[in-house]
Amino acid sequence: MDFLTINTQDNLNELATELVIREREIIQYDKNIARYTGILASLPTTEWPAHLTQYKGKTLDLVPDEYDEEVDALNKRDRIKSLLKTEREQRGMSALAYQAIREEIKDVDAADLRAAIQAALVAIQ
Repeated sequence: MDFLTINTQDNLNELATELVIREREIIQYDKNIARYTGILASLPTTEWPAHLTQYKGKTLDLVPDEYDEEVDALNKRDRIKSLLKTEREQRGMSALAYQAIREEIKDVDAADLRAAIQAALVAIQ
């Protein structure tokens, strides 16, 4: 598409900014995935006991005190599993966008690209 107000350098600057942002986003997803995986390792791996399934997803104020600890751990486990799945999905989407940006800039002069990335890094700081 031909724009009236965006020239080739403006476009390169935008792509460089998007590249930097996507790289940081992917790294954050990787960190979250590692954290959630570590947390998950410390939580129960068993299924919900039949007598506690009624408390699945419930807040502890709705759980009898004697079951608080177990229900809390199982609910945390389920929540972390869900978050982990979401992080992996979102990381995959970010990686696809990142690869698309890389494809767009593959023919850009290396020096011009480095300068645009440096400018993006300064602007983001």
